[in-house]
Amino acid sequence: MTLQDWINTLRSDKYKQGKHFLRRAENTFCCLGVLCDIVNPTLWSDEAEENKYEHTCPTISRFTYDGHNTQLLPSDISEKYGIDGNVQDVLSQWNDNTGIGFAGIADLIEKHATDLTRIPPPHSEFI
Repeated sequence: MTLQDWINTLRSDKYKQGKHFLRRAENTFCCLGVLCDIVNPTLWSDEAEENKYEHTCPTISRFTYDGHNTQLLPSDISEKYGIDGNVQDVLSQWNDNTGIGFAGIADLIEKHATDLTRIPPPHSEFI
């Protein structure tokens, strides 16, 4: 699996875009969750978490990947593809807060493929 495979997959219609978690119960993915899924789709497990703010959202149902956090890449994937915590944060902002689709995120990744740390945050003058 290469960075270009991730870019191509983001541009395909295979995945429905979601927010805030790698993968949610309604089978939506953030851009980082798509990467996890194409690296190894068998490592997901369903996890329902009771929310302490029951009046707004009683249950959050999402998936964990390889027993890891539901919002960040496992370290083996982040290290292999050069996606440190800052890059994950910027990509998550693009995914969750801008309305840009996977194809637009793929364009950003492709433009900065040699150094993903150069992906600008949303609403940056460097876009």
